[in-house]
Amino acid sequence: MDYTHDRLKTGFWVQALVRQCDLDGISVFVRRKGDPDAGAVLLIIDRLNGSQRILRQTRTLDGALAWSEAGTDALDDIPAYIERQVSFDPDLWVVDIEDPDGKFRTDAKVI
Repeated sequence: MDYTHDRLKTGFWVQALVRQCDLDGISVFVRRKGDPDAGAVLLIIDRLNGSQRILRQTRTLDGALAWSEAGTDALDDIPAYIERQVSFDPDLWVVDIEDPDGKFRTDAKVI
């Protein structure tokens, strides 16, 4: 499958994510805005019970959108993790999702 034409501008994608979360009754806010055209996205999903996940937007070898999960060490100090990621990618977007009911689903598989 050719995925070269499936890329939305990041700012538009984040707006759609926020809108979908609002419709689903999931609390969401953009912690950091990156490049509106081509920035990568970092999702911080908080279940509000001490359980959190950090997902980073990536692409598979064939170019399909996917998410990779950060290791548990990243959860120890999320602000420091974000700071390190921004030092590698200053165009990074960071989106916080509060999802105590586990309703949030990614738009692509987690690898």
